[in-house]
Amino acid sequence: MTKTRKMWATILAAGLLSAQPALGILPPPNAYAKSPDQWNKSELQELGKDALAQLLPAVPKLKDFSIQSVSIDEDDGEEQVIDIHLRKSDSEKYPYASSIQIDPKTKEIVLFSIQEGVDKTDSADKELAKEKATAFLKALLGDESKKYTPREHDIGKSGSIVFDLFVDGILFNAGSIRVGVNVHGDITSFSRNLAGQQFQDLKKFPKPDHVISQEEALSAMAETLRLVYEEKNGWTNAPVLKYVPELDGEMNAETGAVEHSFKTSSNRYGQPFSVQPLGKKWSIRSEQDAQQVLKEVLQIGTEGLQFRQLQGSTYEWIGKEGERLFVAADEKTGGLVSVGNRGVKTEGKGRLTKEQAQRKALDTLVPYLDKSVTSLQMREMYAVSGTDRYSFFFHRSHDGIPVEDHSYEVVIDLASGAVIDLTGSFDRKHVDLPDKDQAVDLETAKQEFRAAHQATLIYSAFDNDGIGDLPSLVYDFKAKTTGFSYIDALTGKSVIHTVD
Repeated sequence: MTKTRKMWATILAAGLLSAQPALGILPPPNAYAKSPDQWNKSELQELGKDALAQLLPAVPKLKDFSIQSVSIDEDDGEEQVIDIHLRKSDSEKYPYASSIQIDPKTKEIVLFSIQEGVDKTDSADKELAKEKATAFLKALLGDESKKYTPREHDIGKSGSIVFDLFVDGILFNAGSIRVGVNVHGDITSFSRNLAGQQFQDLKKFPKPDHVISQEEALSAMAETLRLVYEEKNGWTNAPVLKYVPELDGEMNAETGAVEHSFKTSSNRYGQPFSVQPLGKKWSIRSEQDAQQVLKEVLQIGTEGLQFRQLQGSTYEWIGKEGERLFVAADEKTGGLVSVGNRGVKTEGKGRLTKEQAQRKALDTLVPYLDKSVTSLQMREMYAVSGTDRYSFFFHRSHDGIPVEDHSYEVVIDLASGAVIDLTGSFDRKHVDLPDKDQAVDLETAKQEFRAAHQATLIYSAFDNDGIGDLPSLVYDFKAKTTGFSYIDALTGKSVIHTVD
């Protein structure tokens, strides 16, 4: 989220907490829930004391720290975050600092960290980390800590432990807490999943009275499998033909519909259509070459803009207000990689409908396609948030099957009709792909998918637009085997890739 307004109230308070504050109950939840301009210094001082008092039983070393500043940060007029910065009293000998963040609406500490001199490559023993993290949560949250269950594996090598929140035995995907523990068993950090902060009343979580079964969910997801090509698989570096779900997302547990949320990977493509590319190639080796690309593709010049060449083969022109034009080229071949406009005013031919914009996107793209690309499929178009622009994604199509890693993007401004961006695989060499007639039938792939996956009922905080008003019951799909990648369409078997 873009920050549009900040109000800082800095309290220089080196001696503010020279004595350990008395432990006690924090102020009522809404005591500080107000607009930023309503805060005063004394309230912030008290808030800092209360937060430090709450953490002291769990992190005794904080008794040697004093508050240096308290700041209020408001994002887009919606979310207030209160930052408290502390430093160890003997700062010359111990240049350690600590930070605390508080959600003023709930009065909960949502983040805590402490900087120290332990080598970052050191990690705590798993059992020690779990023991210390569990004790920390109990000291900080009291009986509330009983709602959280530690995961049975470390997260990376940092020694951090993740605790999951379960509501009536069902995981809430935005209710987790992460606790960091160093090699000595000291607590180094604490953070809540901020997406779940607005769902405090667990009684409002829907009951799982009318959900489909796990078997029904697996079968419904298997029904969405489709064939997709890759020209260069990330593990094998070779072409593959695979079966993948149309939407790699969560399923509404009541309706069986796959939810297309903002975090969903989409394999949904339109019907293939023929194109007649001109195969035009660029050799971009200078500022003048890049200017020609801007003129031809975006119909825009660089007058009044300051030129600079970035490392590699990226050419950029910057305006006084931060607006810019850019052209990125392949360093070896000089071929076009991307051309775009970020804020430079341009004259189009008037407002376009989505259909007209799609036609213009194709007209812009096709001249630069390699002549071997004779068919395309369009992935779903997306509105660029907060603008009147649409991104159109086109993929190479082979025998009516989309190639997921051979794609092009064209961004069109509907208000002016101007082309804003063109990006794609213009200089890629032709790749021969597997024969689709050698693929196993769809029913075989469905059986393999059901055997290789499990469906878990969870509460989700998210909907199509981000965080929802209420949690929803969804099925989350995970492979039974770590490293599952896809179902090989030529063998009908799951492909497993693991990192040593």
